[in-house]
Amino acid sequence: MVKEKVMEINRYSDFLTQKPRGFLIVGLGASAGGIQALRQFFEHVPEDSHMAYVVILHLSPDHDSKLAQVLQAVTTIPVTKVTEKVKIEPDHIYVVPPISI
Repeated sequence: MVKEKVMEINRYSDFLTQKPRGFLIVGLGASAGGIQALRQFFEHVPEDSHMAYVVILHLSPDHDSKLAQVLQAVTTIPVTKVTEKVKIEPDHIYVVPPISI
């Protein structure tokens, strides 16, 4: 039983330490009150995480969000405000502005 548990833990550990074949896309959502948490999060994300980050704020479409500039001020990872279709690449942050439907 103990040996089986150790083998199971090793299998998960091996998975977590291997780099993915492609890259991961991390989705983050917040309301306007979550901007400080997003700043703190991206202050600690390494610039070579091999992940792409898509950030969506829950705001009125009439509100002109400055989130892309706010995040760029705290990280060296390129931050893009998405205004059209883009190719998602690792080690980038994509800020999706609110839209009206």
